[in-house]
Amino acid sequence: MKDGVRYMGANDFDATGVSQPNQQAYDRLAGVAGEQTITSGYRSPEKNAAVGGAQHSQHMGGNALDLSTDGMSQTQIEILIGQGRAAGYGGVGVYDGSVHFDTGPERAWGSDYTNASLPDWAGGILGNSEKTQHDQLADNREEGPVEPEKTKGQKIAGAIATALQPVDTGPSLNSQRKLTPVESVGMIPNQGIPT
Repeated sequence: MKDGVRYMGANDFDATGVSQPNQQAYDRLAGVAGEQTITSGYRSPEKNAAVGGAQHSQHMGGNALDLSTDGMSQTQIEILIGQGRAAGYGGVGVYDGSVHFDTGPERAWGSDYTNASLPDWAGGILGNSEKTQHDQLADNREEGPVEPEKTKGQKIAGAIATALQPVDTGPSLNSQRKLTPVESVGMIPNQGIPT
């Protein structure tokens, strides 16, 4: 915070009006993806109308951020989207040159603000290829309850969560202490030196 203004992102974006859940999700995202260039955050209703934002845009509640993807490869954008979902962002909009994240419910869209315009590669990550999971579950209603298949983003989130769990090494002569993942592979924490 400088001069009473809160900043965030690689470009010191003015975070005034950004909600606490959005700030927390961004902090989690930045913790794994690094600081990102933020192009839009909180918008007043007037600003939202001026930029052509949705009538009930999450930006007006401070619950959304748009991040620049200029210079990123498709693979880097895929990873960012997976990390965004793992960080707590439910809404994901994929545009040419930017990605929208918001803390609303899980949904995804592309350039015309519909699921139909979501790029195929992004739909695969978000579990929206051809049909939504809701539609897939509805189709299977007659066969009984069906668990939705995990999306690539959910799999990445699960892998990150698993990697951060302490490793139980079982009983030893010295202690019952659990080792961190770094210790369990023979590294001294915070030093990166093989033991």
